[in-house]
Amino acid sequence: MAKLLKIYDYKEPILRSKCRDIEHMESWVLDLASNMWETMLRSKAVGLAANQVGFDYKMVTIKAPMFEGPMINPIIEEQSEEKYHTYEQCLSIPGYSFDTGKRSRAIKVRYFDLEGKLQITWLKDETAVIVQHEIEHLHGIMFIDHMEPGMR
Repeated sequence: MAKLLKIYDYKEPILRSKCRDIEHMESWVLDLASNMWETMLRSKAVGLAANQVGFDYKMVTIKAPMFEGPMINPIIEEQSEEKYHTYEQCLSIPGYSFDTGKRSRAIKVRYFDLEGKLQITWLKDETAVIVQHEIEHLHGIMFIDHMEPGMR
């Protein structure tokens, strides 16, 4: 049975760390994915990165129109120049909503599924924004980093 994980806020150093690759599909990876999914759903969120719940590994969970589930070691391989504007929120920075103006409308993502199989998919619009936001977390970047310094 999945358990709820503590969501770290923006002050925690792990949110600024670069996460490590997951090298092997082991039981702890499946447990983490399940726990992250449950935590994301209970929080009424659309995305969650592993470092937001205290694990410095490259995994995100997504619940969006074009994709639902975990992505392990996700990498954006291509992205459109055209931007998609929408207000983003973050579980680690409650109460803020902001359009970065920097999210690509379409992205090509390479990742591994829970069976360890390589997947490649094109995502667009809201789903692309959510995935970009979560992948940035894995590199220690938060969406407020896109704000003008005087606005933070």
